[in-house]
Amino acid sequence: MVQDLAPGPDSSIPNSFTPMGKHLVFLATDDIAGADEPWIAHTAIVFGRPAQAIQDLRAEVQALRLPRGIDRALTAMLDSAAEALSARRATRAIIILETFSRFLDALSRARIPEATTGHLQLFASDLVSLLEDSPFPASHPKPQGTRPTTF
Repeated sequence: MVQDLAPGPDSSIPNSFTPMGKHLVFLATDDIAGADEPWIAHTAIVFGRPAQAIQDLRAEVQALRLPRGIDRALTAMLDSAAEALSARRATRAIIILETFSRFLDALSRARIPEATTGHLQLFASDLVSLLEDSPFPASHPKPQGTRPTTF
């Protein structure tokens, strides 16, 4: 479960799933259109693969060809999140990903188009939700106040 496209008791009735590289395209109904519309999701998020999602997010940052210092700062944060995750320190990875999003917000006005910033922040947010809903090692209790996300 990744995102609630139809909040409340109703289902978005996702269907017609088609993998396209690192993305999954599907049809679903939301509260706005009321009919099947195309949606896209990151495959690593949908299939619960946070380590792969971090690498996919890193690849998206690198594809932007940002100034070297900004690129290095963003990819270093993602590398740190990946290292924390591989060390089974999911809480630390979450903190780093939230810092990544705040850093993007500070950059958005000067260096990165707003739509790109929003996309990267949504990807990071979906990744944080995935980590919050994952089993944590006993030494890292699950943060309080997390919300389940569903299709």
